[in-house]
Amino acid sequence: MIRWILFGLVCTLIFAVTQIPATWGAHFMTQGTGLGLSGISGSLWCGKAGMASVRIDGRDYSLGELTWHLQPMSLLTLKPCADLTTSLERQQVTGTACASTSGALQLSDTNI
Repeated sequence: MIRWILFGLVCTLIFAVTQIPATWGAHFMTQGTGLGLSGISGSLWCGKAGMASVRIDGRDYSLGELTWHLQPMSLLTLKPCADLTTSLERQQVTGTACASTSGALQLSDTNI
């Protein structure tokens, strides 16, 4: 009986976490990072921003439409990673971005 109750609680928790709106994740991603997002839709796990921009050395760079797919297993290491794709006219970026608890952002396997 206890196993079924624990199983039910775990399933409920997983379902609740997978339904987190993308806007909540976008709020945390844009806090003090220089990243700007607008037109956000989807979920935290798989979302889309109609327009993304990044501020580097005081200059804004437009990235265009941004889509992401969060890698759930990366959350266990407290270093969340997401597969990203951006598209703006003839400009495209694909790769993996990982954030650390210190706020540092690391790109890997990235094509620009």
